[in-house]
Amino acid sequence: MRIRWRNLELPSRVVVERDSLTPTYGRFIIEPFERGFGHTIGNGLRRVLLSSLEGTAVQWFTISGALHEFQAVEGVVEDVTEIVLQLKQLLVKIPGEGPVTLRVDKKTKGPISAGDITCEGDAEIVNKDLHICTLTKSMAFEMRMEAARGRGYVTAEENEQGGGRHSDAGARRGQRDVEQEIGKIWVDSIFSPVLRVRYGTQDTRVGKLTDYDKLILEIWSDGTLRPEEALAEASKIYRKFLNPLCAYGSPGSEIPAADPMEEEEIIEPGPDRTMLDKSIAEMDLSVRSSNCLEAEKIFTVGDLVSRSEAELMAVRNFGKTSLEEILAKLEEMGLELAPN
Repeated sequence: MRIRWRNLELPSRVVVERDSLTPTYGRFIIEPFERGFGHTIGNGLRRVLLSSLEGTAVQWFTISGALHEFQAVEGVVEDVTEIVLQLKQLLVKIPGEGPVTLRVDKKTKGPISAGDITCEGDAEIVNKDLHICTLTKSMAFEMRMEAARGRGYVTAEENEQGGGRHSDAGARRGQRDVEQEIGKIWVDSIFSPVLRVRYGTQDTRVGKLTDYDKLILEIWSDGTLRPEEALAEASKIYRKFLNPLCAYGSPGSEIPAADPMEEEEIIEPGPDRTMLDKSIAEMDLSVRSSNCLEAEKIFTVGDLVSRSEAELMAVRNFGKTSLEEILAKLEEMGLELAPN
């Protein structure tokens, strides 16, 4: 099915190559795009995938017998600096809100791996074979860690001061002082679950024309987030940043600057009133869909989004094809139907 808007061909086909799909790799084919849009969208998605997805990482840890990272622990082959490097590679899944506490309690001689970590709640270690350290003798060895959700790269100093603006720990602590604990060692956190992204374009056919773009996107993740989930989340983030621009379509419109002295208030964006007042005729719907809506006295976008899918499907001569068309149009506008 082709999707056109104002004489522009919009992508109508997203293919996941199932044969090569794994928890850490995915190859996606999206088509068709107008000439040049494949590179535009591909580059934007690549940047969002690499920089803006939420992941999990260790922020600090304590080891019995260690007061700081520049120290050797009796009975442990590795010094604390080497253990820090290993913990940076620890992959943790936190299904709900973070942070969570992770523990290691070992009393026997031998290697300690990530599989020896006990997780709080529903948290799960992904790379259980990761080597952490080695005990040279039987002794009481205790390690405690805190893992939290966040975005991007946060330094040890930022973690100590509150976790950075993109981490759960930072959001929870706010402006209050972070509890200082003797022996607590802060580490740099690499939150991004996407390791690598590659994209390219090829020519594709629409009707008799062959000068449209086909976008081929390859995603490598660390296993805490599947590639198809990463692509969906990156697309949502990309769209969220563009949605406010759609509300300022009139030339000369300005977004008022915030008063720096006022306390910041986070407001969930709502639909623009001007958009809701638009006539159904401006949505470029098919004749069948338009006639069905008019017969039901749905004349504006505001009237339409006040109805649910079930209510629309109950309208005479209104079928699944009309519903899919309307859902696609509303998605372009950043709107959706009322819940059933």
